[in-house]
Amino acid sequence: MRKITNIKINKPYIIRCWFDNGDIRDLDLEEILQKNSKYAEKVFDGSIFQTVKIGINGELYWKDMAKIKTLKGEIIPCDYDICPDYAYINSTDVSKMTFS
Repeated sequence: MRKITNIKINKPYIIRCWFDNGDIRDLDLEEILQKNSKYAEKVFDGSIFQTVKIGINGELYWKDMAKIKTLKGEIIPCDYDICPDYAYINSTDVSKMTFS
């Protein structure tokens, strides 16, 4: 499984991801997330989008943005995340581009 090791917000809704294999890839969230889905729509709020972090398993996540029901029926906050393999497969390779 790939891991994301570093990120940079390039433009609104595009995250440049550095992967553990040396690849640099741009992940365009407008292409992979449905804007009207329950939790993904929150990602498209500019202030929330900016809070993206890298998790312990190399995933992208937004802290406490989603909710989950416990076995006792309680609703508690949880992170909304994007698997690093999914991010890798659905992003554009920019490793060979020249950056200014």
